[in-house]
Amino acid sequence: MAMFAISKLVPSAIAVAAAAATTYNIKVKTEAQGDVEIVTKPFSFRGHLSVVTQQGDFQSTSNCEKHCTKMVRLVLCFVLFVVGAIGKEIVLIPDLLTDDQSSDIKAEIPQDIEVEKNDEIIPTSGCTIAVNGGLPEPQPLLIRPNSLNFFNPDRNGIITLSENQQIELYCSGSFVAPFTNTRTLFATCQGGSFLVNGVATVFSTLACTGQVAHTARRTGQWCFDGSTHTEVGFNLAPNRFLVTHNVCHDEVVEATRYVYYQMTPSNMGWQRSFPRPSFITGSFFNGRNVNSLYTQVIQKQTLAGILGQEVVDEMYALHTDAYLARGHLMANTDNIFGSQMRASFYFINAQPQFQVFNAGNWESIESGVKQFIADRNLEVEVYTGVHGILSLRDKNNVFRQLFLDFDANGRGLIPVPEFYYRIVLHRPTNRGIVFIGINNPHATEADIQTRHIHCNDVSHNVDWIRWTNPGRTSILRGYSYACTVAEFRHVVTNLPPTVKEQEKN
Repeated sequence: MAMFAISKLVPSAIAVAAAAATTYNIKVKTEAQGDVEIVTKPFSFRGHLSVVTQQGDFQSTSNCEKHCTKMVRLVLCFVLFVVGAIGKEIVLIPDLLTDDQSSDIKAEIPQDIEVEKNDEIIPTSGCTIAVNGGLPEPQPLLIRPNSLNFFNPDRNGIITLSENQQIELYCSGSFVAPFTNTRTLFATCQGGSFLVNGVATVFSTLACTGQVAHTARRTGQWCFDGSTHTEVGFNLAPNRFLVTHNVCHDEVVEATRYVYYQMTPSNMGWQRSFPRPSFITGSFFNGRNVNSLYTQVIQKQTLAGILGQEVVDEMYALHTDAYLARGHLMANTDNIFGSQMRASFYFINAQPQFQVFNAGNWESIESGVKQFIADRNLEVEVYTGVHGILSLRDKNNVFRQLFLDFDANGRGLIPVPEFYYRIVLHRPTNRGIVFIGINNPHATEADIQTRHIHCNDVSHNVDWIRWTNPGRTSILRGYSYACTVAEFRHVVTNLPPTVKEQEKN
């Protein structure tokens, strides 16, 4: 019967044992029916493990969770490392495998394994903050000290600081007691705890007195044909502005052309279930009550004046979600922290979008791109925008353009876009792709082919988008396709020079 000291195993095994602070005697053997006998002291473990024995008792995660206690699953984890050290074959079943694939995998647990106790205390260092469940509320901004960069988590939503590393926290008003009348704090990681002004402090208590104020500021630069370039973010000091996204907004027709921002695997660790605020106009839209224009009562009245009441009644009878919603360009959940999400609720970051499309294939594009970036460990640039003005047939069968409002001269304002697009650019490899979604659940098949396809469809090269049922080509859910950046930039001429230069290299 072989004996192994945990302290002699690979570092990953020691990391698993660290939760218990010490190690234990472990004895595991398989009987005729694949039972596992374990002799150890109880301790807690969070997580799950799937193991297939030669007898097939534990063939999936659900079976293991059914038959194993948490303590047993950790012991099995130890066993895997021990057996790996002596060259025996044990196979973990990754979460990504299907049930069919899992059933084909088999492994053998040796008859007897013992792990001798080692009383050495395993030291811990560093500090972690969980984006979900570990942040103060109202939350401060989490910043890399004295920089213009947020302190982002990994793709699992965990912020990690090494020993003696600092994180800067900012409130636009003040922190709560005992740090009242203070806007900025620095928390230092020491021995697994945070020190603020030399005092050990529970991180989740470092709350602000209110939500951090955000702003949308004009930069004085132009982005396309007189459109205004605007930065959205947080103004910490006269020369310190943390940007969440950039907006190209046409203030004449009150339409946003595109929104630009960056995404990394960190975006996969976004803060879940953060309360959604109301949309605001900021200093845009000339004091217009844009919120009221989006209400179904008002939008029906506006569209009836364009198309006729009978046509509008038929439009809204198509589906319960066949109304125009405030369609985010930079998705709310393309941000990481709740404070950033709040900053995405400016009307310049939204355009009229049929809700059945917004919650359909457009959401599939948003979530699919984010997942792809995380899975491939990429840092990309994202341009999300709209193009064209949607035209529908009126009561006289004449195509009429749709708007949510009109000025005193009868000129349309806040146009309903023909389509939405999302450009994803990876600068290091000079590669990119454009996803296009048609904002017209009332189109016919003929309309799609003759009026809404603007470039060669390359979506057959993309297998990582999970399209909303019934699929990518559903007109109701937003007929979607993909194009090369090189071809698309000739369709949408208001793209920024950086996108065009990208294709020249």
